[in-house]
Amino acid sequence: MIGTGSPDPGESVFTAVDMALKHVSERDLFVSLKSENTSPVGISADAFTRICEHIFTGEPAVKIGKLSQTAYTRFDRNADGILDENEFHDCFATWIQPTLNSRKCLLIVDVQNDFITGTLALKDSPAKQDAAEVVPVINRILADHRAAFDTVVYTQDWHPADHCSFVQNVKRLNVDVSSKVQPHDCKPFDIVVIRDDDNSLFEQALFPAHCVQNSFGAEFHPDLKVVPDAVFIRKGVDSNVDSFSAFKDNRAKSQTELDRVLSSMGVTDVYCCGLATDYCVGSSALDALQFGYRTVVISDACRGCADSGISHMQQRIKEKGGCLINSTDLPNLLNGSERSIILAEQGLSDGALERVRMQPPKAV
Repeated sequence: MIGTGSPDPGESVFTAVDMALKHVSERDLFVSLKSENTSPVGISADAFTRICEHIFTGEPAVKIGKLSQTAYTRFDRNADGILDENEFHDCFATWIQPTLNSRKCLLIVDVQNDFITGTLALKDSPAKQDAAEVVPVINRILADHRAAFDTVVYTQDWHPADHCSFVQNVKRLNVDVSSKVQPHDCKPFDIVVIRDDDNSLFEQALFPAHCVQNSFGAEFHPDLKVVPDAVFIRKGVDSNVDSFSAFKDNRAKSQTELDRVLSSMGVTDVYCCGLATDYCVGSSALDALQFGYRTVVISDACRGCADSGISHMQQRIKEKGGCLINSTDLPNLLNGSERSIILAEQGLSDGALERVRMQPPKAV
């Protein structure tokens, strides 16, 4: 809650924010902000906008103004045009602090041999992209910025030999009569309609066998840097359900351990990279957004299968509030010299605010 300290009477709102970067007390910031306006009971919209201008230095004034108005309205619960002390406490704890001092995860998705040189090599897909090109980019991110991430997570497709996504296993699936493609006609990359045990219908894409458990194809690319103390998530382990996302299977029947692990660490931001943009990376990013994480996709550290699929997935991520960047944008974003309005907008979602309210306090 709000502390008992008070700032120097002559201290400006801007000095208070500089202090906030060094964990100024919530009380100091509240008093300093309140001193910027004539209200004796709280913070005006104008004073709040000035603090946002300082937090998001370099962003266009129009964007800052829109963000400030959205945030102010979000936390002014009684709609009286003033953020009182309790409202500011909620704003500070769930939005300002995570914006200034976020907890970050680097999520490295499926950089495995089968997607690079094996049975599902991206260079053989319509976009002809070389999946091996992500390896030096990811390694450079780890070399230059490992300390900026609270955790690094590596995911692996980890399929049993009888997995439902393997085209050679289609005859064991309950393909519905409504499916345009029937088992005797199936080939790789076809889509069949399956009738589940509960009589529901769902589509299943078929691929060559890939990333079979304990195979060379399921191993990480030999040149990929694997850091100490990393977290490893294996997905697609259920023979009967496919799983693109690092968070849950394609039918949302079960979740991996990822959300539990990140929640226990108080992670607020997920930075995604790896393979493939239009499948597992994109699905993981969309689920991260759904789970309330502020989400970034590092585009030059990803490769995909089809140009149309890549574009469509990137558009979906942006529409859901995700942020697309290049690895060259990371230094300023990670060290706080630049702060993304897109991420700040994500942080105002119900899911993001609830996630912060439920997480353990960050050590200072």
